Amino acid sequence: MSNTVRHLFVCTHGNRDSRCGRAGQTILPALRTFAERATAVPIHVHATSHIGGHKQAGNVIDYGEGHWYGGINMQNLERWYTAIAEGRVLPEFWRGRVGLSEPSQLQMVEQLQTSGLVRLSQRLDSEYACRGKKKKESPIY
Repeated sequence: MSNTVRHLFVCTHGNRDSRCGRAGQTILPALRTFAERATAVPIHVHATSHIGGHKQAGNVIDYGEGHWYGGINMQNLERWYTAIAEGRVLPEFWRGRVGLSEPSQLQMVEQLQTSGLVRLSQRLDSEYACRGKKKKESPIY
C-alpha cells in the first residue's frame, strides 16, 4: 500500500447522468467523515466530475492506489471504506486499476473471484499472458 497521502475522488457529476450526481452527493460527506479518522495514511476525499460508468454509481477512484470502484452507497460505504483503509479490495466494488495491462487486470479479476479479496500490496505480473486460454472479453468497465 502507498505510504503517502491517498486521494479518493467521488463522481458527483449529475449533468451527464443523474445517478452519479445523486449517489456521489450522498456518499461524499459520509466518506469525508470516515477519512477524518484515517490514522496510518492520510486520506483526502474530493468531489470530481464525470468519470464514466453511470450504471455503477457511486463511483470512486482511489488515486493513491489506482483502483476504480463502483456501486458504493450508504448501505455498503462503511464496509467498503474499512476494506480499502486496511489495504483490501472487495470484488463486488472493483472496476479496474490504472496502470495495469488488460491481461494483468484479468488476472486480478481471477484472483478476486477465487479469494474474495486481494491485498493492494500484492504485485501482479505485468508480463502475464493468457497462455493457452482464449482471450476473454474484458470484465473491466
